[in-house]
Amino acid sequence: MIRPTHLTSLLLALILFTFACGDKEESPATRPDAEFRKYIAGFTSGVIFKDSEINIVLQEPSPKFTVAGDELDRSILDITPSLEGELIWKNDKTIRFIPSEKMKSGTRYEFVFHVAEVLDVEHHLTEFPFSIYTKEQGMKVEVINLKPYEDTQLQWNQLKGWVVAADYMDPQLVEDFIEVELDGKDYAISWTHESDGRAHRFYVDSVERKLEAQTLSVSWDTEQGDFESSGSVDFEIPSINNFSYRNAEVARDPEQYIRIEFTDPVDATQSLKGLVRLKDYDDFRFEFESNVLKAYPSERVVGPQVLQISKDVQNSLGYALQEAIEVEIDFTELKPLIRSAFNGTILPSTNGKVFPFEAVNLRAVDVDIKRIYENNIPQFLQVNELATSYQLSRVGKTVLKKKIDLSSQRALDYGQWNVFTLDLDELIRQEPGAIYQVNLSFRPSYSIYPCDYPVEEDGFEDMNSYGEEDYYDWEYYDSYYYYVPGYDWEERENPCHISYYVNRRITHNILATDIGLIAKRGKDGMTYVAVNDIKTAQPIKGVDIQLYDGQNQVIARGNTKGDGTIMIESKDDPVLLVASRGEEKAYLKMGDGASLSMSHFDVNGRVMQDGLKGFIYGERGVWRPGDTLFLDFILEDVVNKLPDGHPVILELTDPRGHRAHREVRKMGVNGIYDFQVVTSPDAPTGMWSAKVKVGAAEFYKRLPVEAVKPNRLKMELDFGEVIEESVDKNTGTLTSTWLHGAIAKNLKAEVMMSLNQSNKRPEGYEDYIFNDPARELSPEEQTLYEGRLDATGTATFPMQLDMAARAPGLLKAYFTTKVFEEGGGHSIDRFSIPYSPFERYIGVKMPKDYSLEAGTEHKVQLAAVDYEGKPVSVEGLQVDVYMIRWRWWWDSGGEYLAQYVADQGRHRVQSYTVDAFTGKSEFTLKIPEHEWSRYMIRISDKGGGHSTGAMFYGYVPWRPGQDRGDMPGGATMLSFQLDKDKYTVGDQAEVNIPTGGTGRALISIEDGLQVIQQEWIDVDSELLKYRFTVTAEMAPNAYVHATLIQPHERNNELPIRMYGVTALNVEDESTILHPKIDMPDKLEPEKTVEINVSEEDGRPMSYT
Repeated sequence: MIRPTHLTSLLLALILFTFACGDKEESPATRPDAEFRKYIAGFTSGVIFKDSEINIVLQEPSPKFTVAGDELDRSILDITPSLEGELIWKNDKTIRFIPSEKMKSGTRYEFVFHVAEVLDVEHHLTEFPFSIYTKEQGMKVEVINLKPYEDTQLQWNQLKGWVVAADYMDPQLVEDFIEVELDGKDYAISWTHESDGRAHRFYVDSVERKLEAQTLSVSWDTEQGDFESSGSVDFEIPSINNFSYRNAEVARDPEQYIRIEFTDPVDATQSLKGLVRLKDYDDFRFEFESNVLKAYPSERVVGPQVLQISKDVQNSLGYALQEAIEVEIDFTELKPLIRSAFNGTILPSTNGKVFPFEAVNLRAVDVDIKRIYENNIPQFLQVNELATSYQLSRVGKTVLKKKIDLSSQRALDYGQWNVFTLDLDELIRQEPGAIYQVNLSFRPSYSIYPCDYPVEEDGFEDMNSYGEEDYYDWEYYDSYYYYVPGYDWEERENPCHISYYVNRRITHNILATDIGLIAKRGKDGMTYVAVNDIKTAQPIKGVDIQLYDGQNQVIARGNTKGDGTIMIESKDDPVLLVASRGEEKAYLKMGDGASLSMSHFDVNGRVMQDGLKGFIYGERGVWRPGDTLFLDFILEDVVNKLPDGHPVILELTDPRGHRAHREVRKMGVNGIYDFQVVTSPDAPTGMWSAKVKVGAAEFYKRLPVEAVKPNRLKMELDFGEVIEESVDKNTGTLTSTWLHGAIAKNLKAEVMMSLNQSNKRPEGYEDYIFNDPARELSPEEQTLYEGRLDATGTATFPMQLDMAARAPGLLKAYFTTKVFEEGGGHSIDRFSIPYSPFERYIGVKMPKDYSLEAGTEHKVQLAAVDYEGKPVSVEGLQVDVYMIRWRWWWDSGGEYLAQYVADQGRHRVQSYTVDAFTGKSEFTLKIPEHEWSRYMIRISDKGGGHSTGAMFYGYVPWRPGQDRGDMPGGATMLSFQLDKDKYTVGDQAEVNIPTGGTGRALISIEDGLQVIQQEWIDVDSELLKYRFTVTAEMAPNAYVHATLIQPHERNNELPIRMYGVTALNVEDESTILHPKIDMPDKLEPEKTVEINVSEEDGRPMSYT
């Protein structure tokens, strides 16, 4: 168990005033005179990346400032060695130099900034000198792994590797100099590049394992001006019949485990108890990641050990290892490191004002604390969140620097992680409303990691030397690394080298307050604020609330009522909320970018624009040049903000981007505006765009205009009703005739086809998923036939595709057929039919809302059908459950699960088999307690080849005294649901919200414009049942938003705040029209016809 150790030496009040100003170690970097601080607030310094920009920040706005982006005279900045680039104003206080090309690696650049050209300065402070270093370039090429696309199909594999550079390396150059060769064949390489140009991942597809082992070579040879490197890495491709051990290594963070890599995926259903062990220890928990096995010991292991792997370990096909393995591994000491044990920025007074952190293999740390003054916090928050610290020297200063010994009155094992705390109470009492930045770092002499020789620490600052004008109090804009003599990028992970200790620090901003804030703002100009005591979750009366705009001006203010709430009206949108209770302060940034994430909730839909809804429609879907476009626009002014006669403007843009038409209407019929636009016969074809503007709101519609040439030939392509891949031979027959009936003999013909995923579900299985989320099909058009018809106007051709290994499920084949006339013109026909890559398909039906409570059993339904939807019996369906890592989820651009499951990040947590003898089956799914995460379940039919699956959430219904475990990313989410899918006005709706059994819940019903109703509820049970009456204001849809506030002073691990949203669908019968059209069944040419339009119930109705 880890216990906190308090470091009380930080409490000495006199410590701020008794530091001696000792000499600092001279650095090769140019140090400006401290007097420049009167004029210069910050500048780029230290060791930077070669693609960096150089910033100089002034203390005051320059009278020479023009507008942001304007260039300055280049002569006011001297650079040695010479460096071309652009010198511009970023704002009235910041000057930025943008090099026209990247700087040279490993080079020192000297700068002299002529301050007098932009500010009035003293005569001896006209030239400001400073310097930077660019990082030495380095490169490492590594093959990460070889994995099959499917665990049960070992022939075809994907190879993964990466190129890691110390500094920016051009992605195109990297792609050019890396080559992969196997058996004399050069393989194509796919790439993904990090935006900073320092990490480049490569993928080699379709690597075949054969009966004999092969050697794959990754080679490179590059010369990039200031960097040269060449070499190769060999990687053995094992025989397909050889299941063997590859390597093992010990990992230590975030917890200790052995990573064992095999040539084949390991059978995840096999019990490995006793089969994988250490010589003197066998209590392990195992996790399977394809051909990687992770063995977690139940207690900490130290020192050299012998790993034993039994030859009875099996691969995914049931084949055992050819021999037992014994290999020495070393559980060496953890490297010296520190990490924060404090989540968030707010520090309540529940347990005193202490900052917890963790350290391992360190005897001391350096502490640097900066104070952001209370009156400067609005300025600070203009460019920062509470947790960031840009331009810090403009709003705060260092108030403490000290070395802190990590000593304790109890015995500590410094070789494992221990928790220590800094008591900040004395500092915070000096200015309670300020924000404090805590910086912790360490140096080689603080390490107790065993090294053969002491590590020199030349270049590290003397932390106990502190003065009012300390050099290191300058603002460093781009100083990613300190300069230290002997720095070597290759040694950056070696704790016995000084390079390891460069830039090893943690930084945390802290605001000490018991004021908790919730703010909601609608489109109606009203801001709702709720204030609670963080310690007790109870409302706070009489808190002064001020709303600030972007210019730091108060635009509205008021005091909270007895329930801790207030509604404040302001014309302008606030960017900052400041709450004050005596000297105690709390701050909340507002605006779209500061709102809570809704990405985990079903809140899709169109956003109401400025209280307006609009819809554009036309009388048909496609027009020809010369046609009249009959366009209508429906406008709903939800809050009645538009005056009578407000203009509605239509702008029509052609495919070339030219405005073709503009029309203004000031009067409509009950919100319907009619526009009739005549196009020219020679109007350009393509996708036109219609834009309707109503004030600041804009609405769009795409309008296809095509020159349709009538076909002169009739075509018929016959593949039958469905294409079945399991059939030995699929044959297509193309027949063509002229429209007058003559045979289209000997004409040139072409048949193209593309395959797309089909979302069609068999009748009776509408709630089932039949597509595999771990497979992605990229549509690509291919030529099936290109040739001439015979004398009978017919062509017959085979089609044999192998889609079973790539298809996520049932597909749809789209055909484009062209037959060419001898004169060059052609007729075209398109049609589609189902394409069935499998003989049978597996479907899965998940619980409602795809949210499963962890630790509880849930029923999952399975179905097995043929392509016609008829039930079939299947045995031995493989069920795998994967935990989706939150970091991957947030970093990824979307639901690219195909890559994820094949990637090293996959994490299989459960695996078993089920049968579906009658075409249907049911099994029980249980997510382990405390495992809050996002999951994917995948069900595979090994015999039939098809797989299906679904994403779902595993959530923890927090309970008193329960450890919430590791809940990254979504730790503050609530998952709940309504008792019905749809309601009518007047219904009673019920929402069930899991809680921790105490605290308060704010329930609000909101739409895209305003908060319709809200209520605070005291929580006294683990399940809150909230009932409300559905009103017309909630139609057609609204959202139930729940915020649960937990008291901080309770003895539990629950988040202080949790929130969730669910959609409320409402049908209001009074708003539904039932149009009737009375007209003859048949229409005769050139005869008058009478058409009567009415509403079934006699209600007024507008129509077009």
